[in-house]
Amino acid sequence: MHLTFNPDRLSSLFNSLTYDQFVTKVLHKAFPKNDKVIKSHKLLKFDRTPFRLASVGMIFHSRQNEPHLIIEHRSSHVPRHPNEMALPGGAYDQSVDRNLLDTFTRECQEEIGVSKKLLEAHSHLRFQTTPTQFMVLPIVCSSKRENLKLKPDLHEIASISSVSIAELVSTARANQSIPYFSNCKEFDLPLFHGWSFKLVKGSNKRKHLIWGLTANIIAQFCSSVDKHFFN
Repeated sequence: MHLTFNPDRLSSLFNSLTYDQFVTKVLHKAFPKNDKVIKSHKLLKFDRTPFRLASVGMIFHSRQNEPHLIIEHRSSHVPRHPNEMALPGGAYDQSVDRNLLDTFTRECQEEIGVSKKLLEAHSHLRFQTTPTQFMVLPIVCSSKRENLKLKPDLHEIASISSVSIAELVSTARANQSIPYFSNCKEFDLPLFHGWSFKLVKGSNKRKHLIWGLTANIIAQFCSSVDKHFFN
């Protein structure tokens, strides 16, 4: 796999913007809001495939007036993807969810205690499939409040981190072989390295590694922004 964006110029773009500028100049322009598309029942058309539907959110928020991304560190006790860095979200439940935006906002409330009233959903990226037979819709969001009060579900989430999107993009690497431990396969995936600040359970800065589905979604976001501004 090769990166379809330039990490240096994209990081430079993000570094030059305050959070409000990032929302108006990047999110609003590269991902124009379209409620009808996000809430479309057509996005459930894959329901008869072998894959289960799910949705996650890239939630951008302000930290020291700079754009940061919320990342979860999943608990070691969860059955799927333990100890991995992930985006808030989960599986579609047809008994309560009208669409995949409902899925994301419900899971976001359950996992990290953030109400949909505090988020602005801009648009969505392409579906991503996982080796665990999920088809995941990534939704691009921004926080309407500077200081989000987060309440993680400690059964699922070990901690929640805030990651500078500019710093994160600058660490992007491609063609890295990572073992997928449940079936001993290896995949060539994009990787992101960097420092993050815990939003709950203290504020210590720590190094992290993002790979797999989450890295693919971040890379897809970066490619869309790079294409919009530089191609």
